Amino acid sequence: MWDDSVSPMQLTYIPTGQQIRFKGDDKPQKVKSQKFCHGYTKFKHYEEAADFNGMA
Repeated sequence: MWDDSVSPMQLTYIPTGQQIRFKGDDKPQKVKSQKFCHGYTKFKHYEEAADFNGMA
C-alpha cells in the first residue's frame, strides 16, 4: 500500500497520494520551508538542536 523512493526520500500512500517526506540538513537554520506542486503541509516537525545550549 506504500511506495518508497530514495531521491527524494519519501513514502507515498498509494490509495490517497499522501506523502511523508524526510529531510536533512547540515545547517538547521537554513531550511524552514517546503514547496509543493499541489496540496499543503499538515504537520511539520523540526529538531532545533542548534538552538539548545544543553540538556537544561
